[in-house]
Amino acid sequence: MKSTRQLRIVISAIALCAILFGAYFVIRITTKKSTEKDRSDTDGAYILVDRNGTEKVSYFSFTDGENIFAFEKQNGIWRYKENTTLPTNAERINEYLESCELILAKKLISENCDDLLQYSLSEPKKNLTIVADGVKKSYLFGETIESKGLCYMLDSRSGSVYLVDISFTDTLSVELSEFFTSDSHSPPEKDTIQQVTVTSPEFSKEIIPDGIPGSSASLLTEAISSIKITEFVDFGRDCFDTFGLSESEAIEMKVITDKKEIRYIFGLGESEEFIYLLVENESGILSEMVYLFSCDNFSHLYSVLSQK
Repeated sequence: MKSTRQLRIVISAIALCAILFGAYFVIRITTKKSTEKDRSDTDGAYILVDRNGTEKVSYFSFTDGENIFAFEKQNGIWRYKENTTLPTNAERINEYLESCELILAKKLISENCDDLLQYSLSEPKKNLTIVADGVKKSYLFGETIESKGLCYMLDSRSGSVYLVDISFTDTLSVELSEFFTSDSHSPPEKDTIQQVTVTSPEFSKEIIPDGIPGSSASLLTEAISSIKITEFVDFGRDCFDTFGLSESEAIEMKVITDKKEIRYIFGLGESEEFIYLLVENESGILSEMVYLFSCDNFSHLYSVLSQK
């Protein structure tokens, strides 16, 4: 009897351990699933605010107080609205637009918000405007929450206020110069040059190629026919004074070939090593991109331009 009673106690203990062991795993699995669900609801979660197909965008602008720019697609080519003579970098523009293709938010704060002042959205710090498929969309960015890496954004069409990553607005704030590239320029072939006219505020001279190797005229045509843009320096008329390219200082060179006339504008720098250049773009319009360049007989070209 005693042996039977002990056996029953052992069996009951084993059964109890099995039940407790099973309950432990059920609780653990349930807790794990609950934790994973909580994480999926919060970690890395984003709200889709808007879509802007890159290929459908025909206009975009951005301002953040320091950088202000607007670009519009004209006949399939992007042009800077303030100065259409500047050559644009289509690859960089498309890259920029790709960053705006999906407008994502971390949290919806308010739908049809009436009080924009509390989020600093009545006078937004940054403003992105996009026209896609003929529809104008504006996204205004206000107060930032630095500790969380977030800022308030207003979708102007819906009137809804969201919290978005600061990293998104940082992506939008770029230097205007990033959107430009160098003009395509092909200098005239030496044997096609028929006449060169150099005009400055102080003198004017006409040079006719003479075909004599080593002559002043030949050295000049060799220089002109080997002009190669090496570096973009700055852009826009506002900077012309800095590089000797204002009307009171600039030196104009007209090169007449057997097929066309090419115009260059030179600005003499602080030394013989620096000559700044404006060239005509593909449309025959003088671009406002300021360049440094290289060429054969650079010193001789400088002497002609400076009348030395």
